[in-house]
Amino acid sequence: MTVIREPMWDDAPRSRIASVVRCLLTSLSSLGWSARILISSVAAFPSVVVRRTSRTELMHQLYVTGIRTLPVIAVVSLFIGMILALQVGLELIRFNQESFLGSAVMISLIMYCLCLSAVKNPVDYVNPLIGTDSKYELSTGNTYPTIALPWGMNFWTPQTGKMGDGWTYTYKADKIRGFKQTHQPSPWMNDYGQFAIMPIAD
Repeated sequence: MTVIREPMWDDAPRSRIASVVRCLLTSLSSLGWSARILISSVAAFPSVVVRRTSRTELMHQLYVTGIRTLPVIAVVSLFIGMILALQVGLELIRFNQESFLGSAVMISLIMYCLCLSAVKNPVDYVNPLIGTDSKYELSTGNTYPTIALPWGMNFWTPQTGKMGDGWTYTYKADKIRGFKQTHQPSPWMNDYGQFAIMPIAD
């Protein structure tokens, strides 16, 4: 009777961590050059971010591979769309439904146009009158509609209250007194150095 014993290698991993590392290295080596490029890219990324010249070169490469390849991407997308349309047409012919191809294309175009028309300008969502229906007894925001440059000091607002009244504009007022130059932060702090103008017609 012959006993066959498994060979004992001198470089066999002696711990679980060593075996995991060896398994990982074996897997990466089986991938070849792609794994080496991936590892070197990940290792070099921190140094690219830190150095200014490397960042400039990285941005240039991103521009070349991203922006300047748009014509190629457009041509490839065109051919992919043609192939998909051909495949859909062949499948419709297979089920004797080729007469619905035009309808399917028209429905797709209509849905696309509806999606585009549903997109609004973010300015359309702004309502400067929110919070203006306030009074001394009850606050719903204590705000007033104003026009100013970003981080501006002076604002223009319609004035419905008397000069010196903290609530310079209230939504329920039925008369306007003028257009007031103001820098009032809150009705409780009132205003200072303000003036109002009112255009009139003869």
